[in-house]
Amino acid sequence: MDPWIFTVLAVLLVTTVHCLNETEEIFLEEDASGSGSGVEPRSPDIGSELRHFLVGNYDSSVRSVRNARQATEVKVDVALRQVLRLSERDQILTTVLWVRLLWTDEFLRWYPEEHGGQSVIRIPCKDIWLPDIYLYNNADEISTGKLGHLTDVIVQSNGLVEWPQPLTAKTSCDINTRFFPFDHQQCELLLGSWSYDGTQINFTHLVPYGDTSDIIENGEWELLSMSVYRELNYYSCCSNPYPNVRYVMRLRRKADYYIFTYVLPCLSCLVIVLGGFFLPTNAAVRIQLEVTSLLALTVYLLMIQENMPPSSGDVSILGEFYTGSIIIVGMATLATVCVIRIHESDEEVPNWLKRLLESPLLTSVVVQGQKEQATPTKVPPTCENTHKSASEDSVMNAHTNGHVISGEGLALRCENGSAKGDCQNGDCQTPDDPDRDIPDTCSTATPEPDDNAANKARQTDDKLANVLSLLEAHLEAKKTNRVRKKLWHKTAIWMNRILWLCLLVSSISSSIAIFYPAVKQYNR
Repeated sequence: MDPWIFTVLAVLLVTTVHCLNETEEIFLEEDASGSGSGVEPRSPDIGSELRHFLVGNYDSSVRSVRNARQATEVKVDVALRQVLRLSERDQILTTVLWVRLLWTDEFLRWYPEEHGGQSVIRIPCKDIWLPDIYLYNNADEISTGKLGHLTDVIVQSNGLVEWPQPLTAKTSCDINTRFFPFDHQQCELLLGSWSYDGTQINFTHLVPYGDTSDIIENGEWELLSMSVYRELNYYSCCSNPYPNVRYVMRLRRKADYYIFTYVLPCLSCLVIVLGGFFLPTNAAVRIQLEVTSLLALTVYLLMIQENMPPSSGDVSILGEFYTGSIIIVGMATLATVCVIRIHESDEEVPNWLKRLLESPLLTSVVVQGQKEQATPTKVPPTCENTHKSASEDSVMNAHTNGHVISGEGLALRCENGSAKGDCQNGDCQTPDDPDRDIPDTCSTATPEPDDNAANKARQTDDKLANVLSLLEAHLEAKKTNRVRKKLWHKTAIWMNRILWLCLLVSSISSSIAIFYPAVKQYNR
């Protein structure tokens, strides 16, 4: 390679290094003077210096007072944001809270003029002393209930420390379901120090009420009030009192959902069962209707009991209402069985029942049966010259020259060989042959005595008398049976109306007795 090439490369290298040095000097001069980009020169971080000044030699295990005999006054303020859920069966209230703790830390004070006029600073809570405040009635299986979210604390120059933190609290709540679903519930939030007694931490509330200005409405519960109380509790382990702050929330259930879901279906079942009494007294479909309603009420009652706490001493009015409805439907079923049994009875009616049914008191209640219409028996045409006519029981007997006319057979029989050519050749008009003419000799003949014919007529009369007596006895028994059934039917109708009235009064009175106290206290 030629020497002049090396010379050119060396010159280019030296020129490049010189240009880079000049550019670096220009940037350094701009940073020092603040010219060029218009950006002010940076000063040392005042917040970092103040934080280092405050916590550089700070001991977070020492209480925030210089005099150990002096109690630290810690104030609490709770803002309720939302009631998430109230489980009646588990007796747990879930809420969203914003909690603020305020106290004075004597080791976190400074003069703002000595630190660039800064009077407020935010410090991570793990760098300073914190009061050990617990939620005493915590029911969360995961957390211990200690207020200890890793949020920054706000420190003012006079040493006032404010520690805000969000909290989703699960607290135990004594649920009283006596007036469910028209009930009020009172749940509490109990806050206090776990290890410091009243001589070390004076725990109190900031304002005498809970903050509910920004609450989100719950679909099932309505917040009526949120009050706060301070208490001093003594425990067997310690002689000094432990101060606690108790927030009491009064909640009222919105009952519209439960009225449409549980109360109205039960009332509908009762109305259907009572309406079944207007069916015929011997209608077996009434029993099917009542048993179906009974099963529906039982299923609804099981659904209600699944959400209630398993306590034998506290039965809700809704459970009482369903239990009473089941009893009423069961009584209606039993009443229907009795009414059908009476309607189909064929026993003899007691005399006292007959007199009772005939009393004027029941004439407006008992539906009178229709009167039976007697159907007359048509008698066929016979010979004109007869000695006996048919009786009112449609039985006819006539003796005319050996002719026997009977209502049972309704036939006209003629015998050959009668005297003086009566009814020649046995030709007479009969119902079986109405087109045949009756001879004149039949209507004008005079019967002559005949011993054989008379004996035969007497035998026939005896037989007919026996048949008539049996027929009359049968008709009398049949008539008596009809009268007896009519009386039993009237008795069944009477009992059906009376039992319907009793069940109606029982349903209305029991419903009023159950719901009136609950509705009265619900509207207070």
